[in-house]
Amino acid sequence: MFRIKAVLGVILVMLIAEGSHSLHRQTRGVHVKLPSGNSAAVSSAVRSLKEKVEQQTEVLSRLANATEKLADSSGAILRNCALTDKYGYTRIQLEEGSRPFDVFCEQALDEGGWTLVLQRFNGTQRSAKEFRDGYNSIADGEYFLGTDKLYALTHSRDHELLFVMEFVDMTTRSYQAQRFILQSPTAYLTWAKEQDTARYSWALWEQEIARLPVGESWESYENCSSDVCGPERFIVFLLKWNFARQNFSPIMGRPAIRLYKLLLRPSNAYWTVRNP
Repeated sequence: MFRIKAVLGVILVMLIAEGSHSLHRQTRGVHVKLPSGNSAAVSSAVRSLKEKVEQQTEVLSRLANATEKLADSSGAILRNCALTDKYGYTRIQLEEGSRPFDVFCEQALDEGGWTLVLQRFNGTQRSAKEFRDGYNSIADGEYFLGTDKLYALTHSRDHELLFVMEFVDMTTRSYQAQRFILQSPTAYLTWAKEQDTARYSWALWEQEIARLPVGESWESYENCSSDVCGPERFIVFLLKWNFARQNFSPIMGRPAIRLYKLLLRPSNAYWTVRNP
C-alpha cells in the first residue's frame, strides 16, 4: 500500500511538472505585439492571442483531468458523476471534508456525466420531509435527490440542467439550461406568494417552454425581476406540483406524460475534461 501511494505521488508530481512546463512554454507565446496602422494584421494578432489563451485553457483542463483520474485510481471518492463511466448508484464527496452521499449517475443522455435529481413516473404525493430529504424508489420510477443535497450540489460548482419528458406515445421533449443554482434548500417557501399566479398553470407553462429554442437558457428571456426566475422558476413550479402535500394535480398524473427526468452536470471544463 505504501509503495502504491508513493508511485501515485510521483506520477502526480510529474503531471503537475509537465502541466507547469507546458503553461510556461505557452505563456511565452501569449505576449503578442499588435502592429499599428493595419487592421488586418491587428485582427490576425488578436486571433492568434485568442488561440493561445484557448491552448492554455486546454492544458489546465488536461491537468485537472489527470489529477481527478489519479484520485479515482487511488480509491478516493469522486466529486461528481462526470468523472466516471459508471451507470447507477455512485458515492460522491463534493468537497474535501464534506459528508459523502449516494447519487444516481446517468450516462446514456447527451454524452453522459449527469446526476439524476428527479424522476417521476406515477405522480405519487410526497410529504414535506420527503421533499427535503429526498426519496429513492427508482425501481418503481420514483426518485428525488432532496433539496438539501441539491442545494449543496449546485453550490459546489456551476452546473447545467437537463430535463426530459417522455410521453405515452414514446416521443420525448428535452430542454437545457446552461446554468442552474438552487437559491435555498427551503425554496419551496416561496410557493406561498406564487400559488395563485396564473403563470404556473400547466397550459401556460407548456407555452413558456415551447417558445425556447433547444439548448437555449432562460436567462436571455427573463428579466429576473421576481425572487424566482429562469430555471429556478421552473424547479419551483415542478416541485410545487409534485411535492407539496396538497398536490391534487401533479404533473406526472397527467395522462400524456409517461416519465419525467431532471438532471444536472458540471458545466464547462468540469465535465469536458472527462474525455481528454
